[in-house]
Amino acid sequence: MPLRDYRGTTDVTLDNVGKIVFWSDITHSYTSFISDFKSNLIYAAIAYIFIELLLFFGIGKTTVSLNLKIKQSTKDLQLYAKIFNDTNEGINITDDKRNIILVNPAFSEITGYSQEEIIGKNPRFLGSGRQSPQFYSTMWKILNEEGHWQGEVWNRKKDGSLYAELLSISALTENGKITNYVGIFSDITQIKKQQQILEKMAHYDVLTQLPN
Repeated sequence: MPLRDYRGTTDVTLDNVGKIVFWSDITHSYTSFISDFKSNLIYAAIAYIFIELLLFFGIGKTTVSLNLKIKQSTKDLQLYAKIFNDTNEGINITDDKRNIILVNPAFSEITGYSQEEIIGKNPRFLGSGRQSPQFYSTMWKILNEEGHWQGEVWNRKKDGSLYAELLSISALTENGKITNYVGIFSDITQIKKQQQILEKMAHYDVLTQLPN
């Protein structure tokens, strides 16, 4: 049955009263919806105009660009932290006075020293005694002049055993002044042992152990 307008009716039966109330509710709801819709539309229009103004003056673009840079920087830091913590190479960072301020898990695994045990110490306490003072003097001279040094070094673990490492040290600078040193090394003890065996085989008979 189609809807009828009962607002002007003189029939006040219970049925018609209910219909009048029903129609009145629909009308009120419709009016409220239109009013809210207009208000929301106005607010949306104001917000749109505001955003357009921000973009026009470059403020919005700057904010978006800044947010993107922050997100990228955060990703970069997370990647650097993962590399530092998960790499198999030992890493130690010192201040400009060569005192250790940070080591990674691989450093502790190779040397046997925890980070708490080694912070504040000079890396030379790992020395095995196999390298002469002249060796280290030359090493630091090259490092401070060129900013980088690489070579093989024998050091001593916490348990007293010796190990060979391929060590690379870089000097970090700021405004021309050294602020930190970063040492990265790999344990090459097994490689050195294999070299010694091959050298011995080259100069001595395998069966008699006499010189060739």
